[in-house]
Amino acid sequence: MCGILGYIAINNKLIDQNSFSNALTLMTHRGPDNHGILEVDNVLLGHRRLSIIDISAESNMPFQDNNLVITYNGEIYNYIEIRQTLIEKGHLFRTNSDTEVILKSYMEWGEKCLDKFNGMFAFFIYDLKMKKGFGARDRFGVKPFYYNSSDSNFIFSSEIKPILELGVNPSPNIQYLRSYIVNSALDYGSGTLIEQINQIEAGQFFVIQDSNITFTKWWTNDDLIVELPDSYEERVDLYRSTLSDAVKIRLRTDVNSAITLSGGMDSTAIYSLYKKKHCNSNEAKPLDVFTIKYAKESRIDEVEDVKKITSTFGDSFNSIEIDGSNALSKLRKTIYFQEFPAWNISPITYQDIYKSIKNSGSTVLLEGHGNDEILGGYKNHVNLSVSFFLKKLEFRNAWSAAKIFSKMNRNQ
Repeated sequence: MCGILGYIAINNKLIDQNSFSNALTLMTHRGPDNHGILEVDNVLLGHRRLSIIDISAESNMPFQDNNLVITYNGEIYNYIEIRQTLIEKGHLFRTNSDTEVILKSYMEWGEKCLDKFNGMFAFFIYDLKMKKGFGARDRFGVKPFYYNSSDSNFIFSSEIKPILELGVNPSPNIQYLRSYIVNSALDYGSGTLIEQINQIEAGQFFVIQDSNITFTKWWTNDDLIVELPDSYEERVDLYRSTLSDAVKIRLRTDVNSAITLSGGMDSTAIYSLYKKKHCNSNEAKPLDVFTIKYAKESRIDEVEDVKKITSTFGDSFNSIEIDGSNALSKLRKTIYFQEFPAWNISPITYQDIYKSIKNSGSTVLLEGHGNDEILGGYKNHVNLSVSFFLKKLEFRNAWSAAKIFSKMNRNQ
């Protein structure tokens, strides 16, 4: 996780670098390893770095190559394969970073470079020769990308706080608040809690040149639709190979890595794939294992489940004890970092967990979040599938799902 900040003076009147630096400092928690500011033409670019790939100073940002300069937050997991393709096309590299891969990809393919990237990212490239800026956000909007646009300037950032620090009025977005309070909506399209600040949407890029700004969708959810094999066995093999590859390329780091285990289907699948296929590869770093230890009376403590899983592979694990009694006292600090509302106090818990893991020496973390809906790791997911099949009169599938639901109940 890094932090990016940019100020483009449409009226050619840049703010002073001290004010810009103060705004950038508000994201020190995102990038504690290094910071940099670069002024080119009527553009100020800033970066806070969390070093993951090629941790040398040569890869610090803003990063410049000939007429192009970039500030970037994220990781391109398939950067090694793209780098090799670019080398074969005649490109020369001075670093081993994925940052330089993005820049060379833009040189080679322009905006179509986005189709090449497997990763999570928010970046801005400025072309000194063309006097043109190009910014993009990943397919699902994993990495944040906020902006404020006015007649005099265009400001973008990984967080809202620096934009407010640079003088934007913090008036509340009443529609966003209403949508959260009434419908429990956590996202409001391109809007935010601040009326004057918007988001680059997931799967969107923008171009800024000669005071003109255009926004374009380069990826939509429809692009998720793929042709599946006919048989169930082939689909399982496809899913297994896809997940295995996802685990492998996320272990391409130059820092220590860890994994959180809950005992559920999602994190267990990731951990097992790592142990069976990738833990001895040249690319992989050893994984420290962490789990949450709740109070003895808690029904959701999963330490014993994790112990069974890790012992199968001869591993030990670290338990992080959670004290929920002081959660509310940390609420204000959590909201300060998160910058948008949540349904419950889980973000407070995760903040403590991640802090403990970082203090242990690990910077990269594998988790199972987001995989539950695919693997059916929760009983309610299977129960919903029963209802779905019954409505479609697919009684055989409904019966199969009901048997799975029954077995899960017996094993709880």
